[in-house]
Amino acid sequence: GDDGAIVTLVGDAAHSIPPFLGQGANQAIQDSYCVVTKLYEYNSNVATGVDGPGLDKLMKDYERTRWFHNFIILLNSCFLGYLETGGEHGGDAQIPDF
Repeated sequence: GDDGAIVTLVGDAAHSIPPFLGQGANQAIQDSYCVVTKLYEYNSNVATGVDGPGLDKLMKDYERTRWFHNFIILLNSCFLGYLETGGEHGGDAQIPDF
């Protein structure tokens, strides 16, 4: 924002995934671990006076790190939902239009 605040989303807030694989909590835990790792890196750099990447860059690294894995889970969940709900008439299992 204008005040320099950084907001980072994890879990379903960052990437809503159909429930067919039951991966919501798992994704949230993996996202949280990745965010905490980046926060730890930032805080360690600040505490030791190391001129490392800024928090905004580290949060973008988190986003890049998690995006592909989350996308694969999304595709697999949509596909399984498609199979479980009877194909194209399932409704809830539509792959989002990117």
